[in-house]
Amino acid sequence: MIFFTIVSRNYLAYALTLMQSLAQQHPHSRRYVCLADRGLDDPDLHNPLFDCVGIDQLDLPDFDAFVFRYDILELNTAIKPYMFRWLRRRHADQGLVYLDPDILVIAPLSAVQQALDQGALLLLTPHLNAPTTDDRHPGELAILASGTYNLGFAAIGAHARADALIDWWADKLEFGCVADPAAGLFTDQKWMDLAPGLFDGVHILRDDGYNLAYWNLAQRAVSQRDGQWLANNQALVFVHFSGVDIDDPQRFSRHQDRYRAQDIGALRPLYDTYIALLRSNGHAVHRRKPYAFAAFADGECIARPLRAVYRQYFDKRRAQTELHPLQMRRERYDEPCEELPHRADAPVTRLMYAAWRLRSDLHAAFDLGEREGREGYIRWYLRSAAREFGIAPRHIEPVRQAFSRSDGGIAHALDAHGDRRRAAGAWPRLSAASLALIDWSCRRRWALALYARVPANWRHRLRRLLERQAFVPAQADTTTAVPALAAPVASDGLNLIGYARGEFGVAEILRNYAAVLQYAQLPFTVKNFEIGVASRQQDKRLEAFLSDALPQAINLFCINADQMPVVHQHLGDVAFDGRYNIGCWFWELERFPQRWFGAFDLVDEIWVLSDFVRAAVAACTDKPVRVMPLALQMPQQPRPPRSAVGLAEDEFIVLASFDFNSWVTRKNPLAAIAAFRAAFPAGRRDVRLVLKTINGQRLPQALRQVSEAIDGDARIELRDGFLDREGMWALQGCCDVYLSLHRSEGFGLGMAECMALGKPVVATAYSGNMQFMDSSTSCLVPFERVPVGEGEYPDWRGQHWAEPDVAAAAAHLRRLAEEPAYAQQLGHAARLSLQQRLGPAASAAAITARLKEIRHGLHYRAT
Repeated sequence: MIFFTIVSRNYLAYALTLMQSLAQQHPHSRRYVCLADRGLDDPDLHNPLFDCVGIDQLDLPDFDAFVFRYDILELNTAIKPYMFRWLRRRHADQGLVYLDPDILVIAPLSAVQQALDQGALLLLTPHLNAPTTDDRHPGELAILASGTYNLGFAAIGAHARADALIDWWADKLEFGCVADPAAGLFTDQKWMDLAPGLFDGVHILRDDGYNLAYWNLAQRAVSQRDGQWLANNQALVFVHFSGVDIDDPQRFSRHQDRYRAQDIGALRPLYDTYIALLRSNGHAVHRRKPYAFAAFADGECIARPLRAVYRQYFDKRRAQTELHPLQMRRERYDEPCEELPHRADAPVTRLMYAAWRLRSDLHAAFDLGEREGREGYIRWYLRSAAREFGIAPRHIEPVRQAFSRSDGGIAHALDAHGDRRRAAGAWPRLSAASLALIDWSCRRRWALALYARVPANWRHRLRRLLERQAFVPAQADTTTAVPALAAPVASDGLNLIGYARGEFGVAEILRNYAAVLQYAQLPFTVKNFEIGVASRQQDKRLEAFLSDALPQAINLFCINADQMPVVHQHLGDVAFDGRYNIGCWFWELERFPQRWFGAFDLVDEIWVLSDFVRAAVAACTDKPVRVMPLALQMPQQPRPPRSAVGLAEDEFIVLASFDFNSWVTRKNPLAAIAAFRAAFPAGRRDVRLVLKTINGQRLPQALRQVSEAIDGDARIELRDGFLDREGMWALQGCCDVYLSLHRSEGFGLGMAECMALGKPVVATAYSGNMQFMDSSTSCLVPFERVPVGEGEYPDWRGQHWAEPDVAAAAAHLRRLAEEPAYAQQLGHAARLSLQQRLGPAASAAAITARLKEIRHGLHYRAT
């Protein structure tokens, strides 16, 4: 048999690992690597294990157009039949076997050789040999969307119809190798669903030992017997490690949510070996190699929607006269799209429309057939297209200029409709709720297939609902007065309004308030509010207290100032009128944003958790702004063994955690990485930095920046994904020290939680965390006060924050590792301090006293 794989240079470590494993199992077979890239002079391609074939050797039709119409994933799959054809011309009497580069071969492919010897035309492996039995991703609907057979493996025999099969496949992939499951296509793979019906001699290899991967591991029990790997007691031949992330090996695969590394059982040693092989084969270096077909000659990114526009309007399959993609005027991409009627006040260009089509989830959020949907989508495009698609400014600024000419009149018309507090100032911006739904549906593309089955009238209602949610007032009207208070319904408790199920900081504050109210035996109800949330909503601890009623006379909104107009818009005056309204707000810079001033009109006073936030907020209003101490909820279970959270008992563990939604520039993880490395030289192996993050998948560029900073250091572990509250307590409880080299914090909940657990904390000596930290309880890191850079945080102009001293932080870490008694003493002092400052008694006393004052005022005003 002849073996080959296809890679671009950034994936060379995978190809090297595959070829090494093939050489062990099939030492006498010819092996080829096809390079879907430029750079044949790369020394890593000159390897005795394989022959290298350049993409320009494959006789692709209209080469420049071919490589332009596809992105890197699509191109690597589109040239597959052309490489089969190239090999057929040189090895017509031998079987040809393709393997994805992220495969590890651990036994000879004997069943493949046998089938080819018996005259098989084509061998395929199905994704699933048995039904799925859980609700995790990917399930059977996801498999249907991407294709029945996994084309990480395919073998074509020395068969009379081999050329006919290859020609048919190549013809389909010349123009139809796009990754668009909503349109019924998924690269080269979906087309192969037709092959068993179109061609005799297609053999379906249902052996459980072939193509083991995350999508079928649940149905294939892995074991070892006498040194041999088995799957369902059959010899395990090759494992497809699709989606592995060597920067975060605990994820197992980024394409699924069924497993973490600790869940894969007997496969774990082989998985760890594979990760080690990728590292030893230089993935940290190879992954940084540029892709030759990613940009124009002037460096401008060839964004995926731009490729789609080329395919739609200018490719030879569509245009009467083909335009050369690298020579045509790029302004052609910004011409009005033909699919929609042109409107100068709401322009939708070809490129905009292509982006909308590529994101089927955007179809639900923005109905381009209606004015409201068009305008909402335009604002999404202006705000997000560069970040989410890599679209260059030359394609965004003309739209911004054209749209801004009509923007003021639109906003004025809205404001004239009546409720100025709901219409609120400037034209709305896109809400986080729609972005969250978009990201959710992109991760679970089977949802799109389900959506298509919904009756048309219900789809229309869903679109309208999402469009309403997509419009969030940017600033409330500051001239609006709070309505006069009516007689209270009840007078001795609180209505807590906020993200009761959210798994992020502000939501945890609401749950902490609920715990304090329970401790103080004060009545309360919780109204869950989920609009405007771009994070997971699965915490169920307050389910027993949820109610749509607001029976108390006092509302506490655990919702930031920028989202208060959203709350008013969706709950209406009935939730505010006749009640005393308190906002619990956070802000992380020294000056409160002026565009949020309208939120003051919706509340009677503001609670904050630190003097740092109080100084920023109180400077902008005459209303009361109070620092209200908040008791931390503590875990109910003892600290688990470290093995329960995937950590070694004999390592010194440094933990840093943050939400990518909270701006990486502010959380400053790169400084944490630098401090860890400065504290512990590369040769020291008994230390580990765990970066626990969430929402990295929403901001892949920021996630990639952090991953690249890790640079293959096996001692630094990036864990992106959600943990429930007990899981996070467990991880915090298993660390030796918590590290936060933030540039600014409104409070610093992670630091407070770890101090409450008796953990020493190394943190920047600036902003909200100084409410509960001092030099006797923490390792404070000095800083330089520096300007906030352009785009580094919202409302950055004229603001300052901290630049922590990395060397000082490293010295703290080193001392804590080398002096366990000092670390224990500091952690003990931290725990005692937190119990006094943020214990339930102090928090309950402060809240009870303030509510008593408010009730007295309510009674006075009502009478």
